[in-house]
Amino acid sequence: MASTLFSLPASNVNDLCDQYDRELSKVGDVHAPLKTCFVTPRPSVPWYSEEIAAEKRKRRKLERRWRKSGTEADRLQYVISVVEFVSS
Repeated sequence: MASTLFSLPASNVNDLCDQYDRELSKVGDVHAPLKTCFVTPRPSVPWYSEEIAAEKRKRRKLERRWRKSGTEADRLQYVISVVEFVSS
């Protein structure tokens, strides 16, 4: 209610749009300020292939299924996938 949109609204559409944009930017800056994020580039390694990535995804999927269900059958599937991955 302290916004100029309520206390002093613009008289034409273009100015009102600019005013609306400024007020929304102020609210966004207060509630969700921009943050600086640092990303460390990592070089790709020649031994990590798409096949390895696919096997890791498969193993994680089986582990999540086992942990959610808690059944011995799901645990066995997960353990077998780990053993197959390590032995290959």
